[in-house]
Amino acid sequence: MPRFKKILLCQTKIKFINLINVKLYVMANLILISLLSINILN
Repeated sequence: MPRFKKILLCQTKIKFINLINVKLYVMANLILISLLSINILN
């Protein structure tokens, strides 16, 4: 039983980390796009 809980905890941690990575990736892309659009406008 404790081992099962440990595995579950690891899985949720991995999911959480993946979620953060996705958010960072999206934010980085948005920043890049905005910088590119500013350069094009100028």
